Parts: sequence; C-alpha cells; structure tokens
Amino acid sequence: MAKTVAELFQESIKTVALSSPLRPGTAEQFVYYIETLLKWNKVINLTGFTSASDIIQHLILEAFPLRTFLEELHLPDDITMHDLGAGAGFPGIPLRILWDHGTYIMIEIREKRALFLAQLLANLKLSRTEVHRGSFEAYFAQKACQSDLILSKACLTQAKLFQAADTYAQENGILVCFSHTEPPVSYKNWDCIAKKAYNLPKKTHWLGAFKRTKP
Repeated sequence: MAKTVAELFQESIKTVALSSPLRPGTAEQFVYYIETLLKWNKVINLTGFTSASDIIQHLILEAFPLRTFLEELHLPDDITMHDLGAGAGFPGIPLRILWDHGTYIMIEIREKRALFLAQLLANLKLSRTEVHRGSFEAYFAQKACQSDLILSKACLTQAKLFQAADTYAQENGILVCFSHTEPPVSYKNWDCIAKKAYNLPKKTHWLGAFKRTKP
C-alpha cells in the first residue's frame, strides 16, 4: 500500500535537525499544503515535482535550515520581510508554517499562482502572512515603503536580486540569497554577514545574508 502524505512527511522530518519541536497542528498544515499543491499542479504548472515524496525532499525540508538561519540573525520582532516572486509558495509557505516571526509578504505577478497562495493563506491561517498580486516594483511604488529583509528563490538572477535590494531594501536592510555555491564575502556594495550550508537530495545548498557595505 502506498504511503500517505502524512506518513511521508513524518518519515522525512526525522532526517532534519529541528531547532525547536513542531507546534501542534504543524504536520497537518504541511500535509494540507502538499495535497493542495498536488491537486493544483494537475491544472497549472506550479512545480516540476509531481510526487509528494519529491516535493517534501526537494522543497519542504528546505524551510527547516532556513528557519534556523533566520533565527540566528536575531531579527527584530517587528521586522517586515518581502518574498519577491513567491511562485508556488517556496520557501514562504513552509517557512511561515514553522516560523511566525515578524510580517511576511509574498509578492507574485502571475495571477493563478497568486490565487493559489491566497487560497492557502485563507485555510492555513498563517500569522502576519500576506500575498500581493503584481510586480514587486509596482508593490513598493504603491506602498511607498522599503523592506527590512528581502529574499527570493529562483525568481531573479543574482545580479537582478542585488539590484532589487539596492532599490527596495532599507538602508540597514538584509538580503537573503539561496545558492548552489558558497556565498561570496561581498558582492558589489553588499557584505556577507552570515552563511549556512544545508543538504538536499544529491546537492549541498547555501544560504547567505548580506547587508550594505559600511562607508
């Protein structure tokens, strides 16, 4: 008999280091997310992974080292984070299931993906988590604001991500990058303040946190 999504998830989290125990109901939230993703993925192409096992191993588990990495940055309680090009919700939805620190805003220009994210948020009831449909350029222009922390996964090239941070991050804001290689000590006018390696199937991945170079 094939294993259920719940069984696959419970088996998989045994392989990751937990910085703190899962809150009651967390596993059920992950199962709902995965099952909803699989259902929508049959109609619109949200991810190239088509099995629950692959989604867990390649996408869900990444949120665990990301949570630890962000916790180690000792971010202020009132921080506002912006996820540029949130897509199918990676890493945002898994991260917010695990970690409800600050306010997390997912920005997604594609209508169907934004609708998918809105449905998830309506059912998961994630604290201080929002989705906005449209480009991030239009979002920041409309809100006339800048971000305390910007992150993006696979939406922008490295050069364009740093360019976006130059424009939309606060003067003392943080940029969090995902990479297959170790982050550089610096990139243009940004210095790496923290980095972390983590393993997904067949590959080592990296997280890097950057702040503007001090004059």
